[in-house]
Amino acid sequence: MDFGSIGCLQFLPHGLLTEEFARKDDLTEQGITAENLMHDCKLAFTSKNSAGRGYSTGSTYFIEPDDKPRFLLEDMAQKVFKYHTQKLEGCKVGQCGAEWWTQVIDSRDDIGWHWDRDYGKEEDGELVYPNMATVTYLSEGGGCTTVAKVEGQTVIGETFDSQGNAVEQVVLCKPKFGKHLYFDGRYLHGAPADFDGDQEGEDESGGGSEEEGEGEGEDVAAPVRITFLVNVWLDNIPEQSTPFPDILAPKMKMGPKMSVESWRELPADKTTTVIVGETQGGSPTKWTFSDCSRRYSVSLPFRNSEPLKAFAFGESEGQLLRVDLRQSPGQLLDLGHVAGSDGDQSSDFEGDDVPQLKKARGEGLKVSIATTAACSVEDLAEIVNRAYDVEKGREGVAFKKAGIDRISDPKSLTKDVEAGKFLILKDGAGELLATIGWDMAGERCSFGPFAAKYKGKGHGKLLLGELEKLARRQGMNYLTLVVVNHRTELVGLYERLGFALTGEESPYPNPDVLSRPSHFVHMSKKL
Repeated sequence: MDFGSIGCLQFLPHGLLTEEFARKDDLTEQGITAENLMHDCKLAFTSKNSAGRGYSTGSTYFIEPDDKPRFLLEDMAQKVFKYHTQKLEGCKVGQCGAEWWTQVIDSRDDIGWHWDRDYGKEEDGELVYPNMATVTYLSEGGGCTTVAKVEGQTVIGETFDSQGNAVEQVVLCKPKFGKHLYFDGRYLHGAPADFDGDQEGEDESGGGSEEEGEGEGEDVAAPVRITFLVNVWLDNIPEQSTPFPDILAPKMKMGPKMSVESWRELPADKTTTVIVGETQGGSPTKWTFSDCSRRYSVSLPFRNSEPLKAFAFGESEGQLLRVDLRQSPGQLLDLGHVAGSDGDQSSDFEGDDVPQLKKARGEGLKVSIATTAACSVEDLAEIVNRAYDVEKGREGVAFKKAGIDRISDPKSLTKDVEAGKFLILKDGAGELLATIGWDMAGERCSFGPFAAKYKGKGHGKLLLGELEKLARRQGMNYLTLVVVNHRTELVGLYERLGFALTGEESPYPNPDVLSRPSHFVHMSKKL
């Protein structure tokens, strides 16, 4: 297996979900239908769309080569791993396997530029990449997957050349059902919905193009883009990736075996190469994105390039396009460190790493029980409302009507503050940095609201760790919380901290404040 290569195969037959194909191969008896495919991929999907900045990776799951698949998606992930490693020997048990996840998104949305890696080890100061990354398309809508032959950094804090890193080779893959793209797991990649890049005047805190459809026609449903993604790992199991939750596995409708698979090479005429000269490319297209607490921009000569547009929008016969940019290189620029700001809509935990956490502990920060003397309910309400501001309006993960705060009346906190049911984190000057509310009953400690004033400082993780210690001292066996179903990015982040979905759901307590239907999903961690 050549891990430095980029290629394309047909994994599943193109007509797999047609009635004729299903009758011929008795696929309906195996539960393989378009409806069930959508259901199962949605059940596994936990990524987020950050207000038009492109989707990020949410929860990912892992299956080892000798594990018994419980449903079709696990079986497919295992087949991808075994196909690409069939000629290898000596894969160590417990250190190799398939990391998999799904994406079910509006076909007009972007998948932001990024490098895949072991994000758990990143928190410990290591940058470890999969040996191979793969994308299997389960629909035919959406922008091309775009792979730039630029390897990610190997050391945290290391930067690319200040003058920019030349991007000389790019591969575009057009979605088509059953097609399987594979490439070196160290390469930069994404799936821009179009070649317009960041719009003029767009907030520099995110990459990708703004969604079309605002104003007139915004309620028209767009086709759905469904992809099944598998990273091949040979000597590492990513820390953030765990087996699919046992409590959710029985809800999968397809599986666990599929009798039909192709694994055939695409015809040679389906792969084309375009050499972009100085006068042949379009004007520069720029996307911005964040990675490992740094901001980057990637510029490619794509805008107004007729050959590339013809390929991307289906006017070309090719399904894999290799773009040679050596005569007119693109550019990757390091824009510097991402500083925490009020405009950052990421979670408290994003960007936290162990060195930051150790530094936080050594800065004289003090965790204590909130009291009316030590902290006013107005201060608590302010920090909570600011952290939950992302939930208001119609953009991104928002689900509440504009103007509806998480805590509308600060005095409603008085009873819990007086009962000592808030932990607070302050610095040496007395500034309130983070807070977490909690309640203990039976063997469970539930928590929320939970908020930190500054992002990427480790304050949220530090405070949650202190609550866990408190719960253990009080004899609690579980730490629990509820997350609104639209905040799927939080599900993935809490899973990285050892929490798991329980499968339980409950209604949102005040539906009158909602801008769209919402409910709670429950998560728990055994102490």
